[in-house]
Amino acid sequence: MVDDRVEQIAVRPHQTAVDHLLHFAYGATWGALFGALAGRSQGSPTLRSVVLGTGLWGFGSLVLFPALRIGRPAWESGARENGVNLAAHVAYAAITVFLTEELARQPYVDVVTRNPRAGRVG
Repeated sequence: MVDDRVEQIAVRPHQTAVDHLLHFAYGATWGALFGALAGRSQGSPTLRSVVLGTGLWGFGSLVLFPALRIGRPAWESGARENGVNLAAHVAYAAITVFLTEELARQPYVDVVTRNPRAGRVG
């Protein structure tokens, strides 16, 4: 027996694919913007991760979902669901901050070789 408070929603396979595609595009766009604009900045990576992750979660759950009517906004979700979603976005942000800083540390080396086979595979 299903509790009356739980709404049953039939999800079609193409809706799941579109949801994943939108989520991927959202994360890739914000990650690229962060990498391009923030680069390797001074400041605590932990603080930057928390700010970025909280901002991503807040914008999506409090602004984008209600505006586009594509998902349940945060105020209609339970504390546990919001906590899990917020933690996932902060984890994503921590990885983004780490990779951005690590890539910014890498020296640019222009490799020149006289060996015509260099770089060939097989």
